Amino acid sequence: MSQLPDWEDDVGMAAWLDSKLNDLLMNRINETNKRAAADPDPFREWLASDGPAIRAAELDDEVTLLRKRYPHIARFIH
Repeated sequence: MSQLPDWEDDVGMAAWLDSKLNDLLMNRINETNKRAAADPDPFREWLASDGPAIRAAELDDEVTLLRKRYPHIARFIH
């Protein structure tokens, strides 16, 4: 629905507004994804590489993966 409905049409106006807000949201999501692809975030890279080990430590109390990943601080990981 791209054409503005009659001002008296509450249902049509709500549908039009919803459509416009969804378009704005999708544009922002697409812009953010393009920026993220062009300039990788070091935090995301770290989370992608260490995320599974951190999740295992959190959920299963399994710290072996983290200790193997960081042997220089393994004795401090409990």
